[in-house]
Amino acid sequence: MDAAKILEWIETSPLAEGFWESKNATVAFDNLTDAITLGELAPDPIPLPTIKPGDVKSMNELELLLLKMWAEFGIEYIYKYKNRIKVFKREGLVSYELFCDLTYRMFTDVEDIANDDDLYPEDCKVSVTSLIESRSVS
Repeated sequence: MDAAKILEWIETSPLAEGFWESKNATVAFDNLTDAITLGELAPDPIPLPTIKPGDVKSMNELELLLLKMWAEFGIEYIYKYKNRIKVFKREGLVSYELFCDLTYRMFTDVEDIANDDDLYPEDCKVSVTSLIESRSVS
């Protein structure tokens, strides 16, 4: 519930008339209870950001947020395989998937090793720091 809306309702609603007076307080309190039950005093919803296909700035911002989060967790290099962003580790170590791009539009500057039989993670790994720097400039 939104406290400001409750106080505003008490001060301005005709149904709250007499709220502070003993003669109509019970009726006004019942009306307040009804307003709460009906959701009239619920907080306003938080506006959601709008990201549309082709919204380059928003995609860059999302990529930058992901990259900064990965850097905070000590991830130094990533690579792309079938539109999945993975942590690059030495040969023979498990590869952890960080992100699956269902839009096929993100991290376009990271070469997908699935596009060529002769590409390997070692060849296409990209520094998370360099990707952060390139997105911070644009």
